[in-house]
Amino acid sequence: IAGRGVRDRNVLAAMRLVPREHFVAAGMGEFAYEDSPLPIAEGQTISQPYIVALMIEAAGVKPGERVLDVGTGSGAIALALQQARPQAHVWALDTSVDALDGEQGNKAFAQTHKADFPLLSDPTKEVATKYGVLGPRGTANRWTFYIDKGGKISFIEKAVRPATSAEDMIATLTDLKIPQAQ
Repeated sequence: IAGRGVRDRNVLAAMRLVPREHFVAAGMGEFAYEDSPLPIAEGQTISQPYIVALMIEAAGVKPGERVLDVGTGSGAIALALQQARPQAHVWALDTSVDALDGEQGNKAFAQTHKADFPLLSDPTKEVATKYGVLGPRGTANRWTFYIDKGGKISFIEKAVRPATSAEDMIATLTDLKIPQAQ
């Protein structure tokens, strides 16, 4: 990851701390540390580690800022962000967050790893429906919320493309005139 240009020491350290093998589908643990996306459940994937690191670095989240990851999937990105930016407030939401280990398993995992953000479960899909993020297949659409320092939503990206999400996020942050982290 560092060899591909990610320079933020906290991001690099966070990527080493997140136990990726706990987030992948059964039988995929041996591939957990390859730099590639892997299946989790319900047709979703856990993102490639380099892309995760690039997104976290590009976001430039500062202490005290709030981040909401809607359509979080396994929660691994939210955990990596929380590890890289422990003074930020990170929340993750997905209608199928309990797909791998169940709601209780995810709560136990968050407690074991001292994750101070909630892994929210919405098994009835009531919350996802209310906020309009439920996709046609019954899973949450991947939306990125850009929240300013005052807590106001500056922009909602509703057309997230996983293959180019890091580059798209950098472009949107540039369009919003948000400086890159130094």
